[in-house]
Amino acid sequence: MKILALVLLAVAPGVALAQDVQPVFSLPDLAQGQVISSTAKGYAGRGSAARPHGHEAMSDAQYCASIPKYRRTLGAHSEKVRRLTALCKQAGYSTGD
Repeated sequence: MKILALVLLAVAPGVALAQDVQPVFSLPDLAQGQVISSTAKGYAGRGSAARPHGHEAMSDAQYCASIPKYRRTLGAHSEKVRRLTALCKQAGYSTGD
């Protein structure tokens, strides 16, 4: 019984003091760090552009060279085809005319 009393006397002050100690990190601080880290890893994994492998962006010249195909599929009087044709002519690219 004396041993139990001594153990309680030795442990009790430590427990009482531990309740007054502030945590070094709060949960929102830890969560924010994890979110920022995950976001950075996601951007690094995608590279500079989020395109699937093998799907590179077409250049302006390639779009302008494809106007005859767009005319066949969308129609020669399509607003998109007319706008693309005007932009290509303005930029000095061949439109397949």
